Amino acid sequence: MQVVYMATEITLNMAKMLRKLHLSRRRKQISKYVKKEVARRLKIKVENVKLSNALNRQLIVKYVKNPRALKLSIENKEGKSIVTLPLQAEAKTVQAQQTQQNPSTAKQSQKTATPAR
Repeated sequence: MQVVYMATEITLNMAKMLRKLHLSRRRKQISKYVKKEVARRLKIKVENVKLSNALNRQLIVKYVKNPRALKLSIENKEGKSIVTLPLQAEAKTVQAQQTQQNPSTAKQSQKTATPAR
């Protein structure tokens, strides 16, 4: 079976949806909204969309009280879509390139390639 890999980037306007909701209900709805919009744009089922832990944390901490536009990076693998922040996707591609070039130094560069909180 051939593995199909595709990466895309989209921008969601979080204020458009969240301005209608009360603050106490936003936390429940924000991840559902992201999954639904990604599924709609990629024409796949909502069950096949997964959010990364860092993205989910970022949504709850920053975007609940101050909704604004959000850029997302989407990786499609075998019908499953993984939604991450663009910086995480760049770090993964850099690590993959380094492992292909020099497998011995890849472990050392992984510690420096991860973004600080």
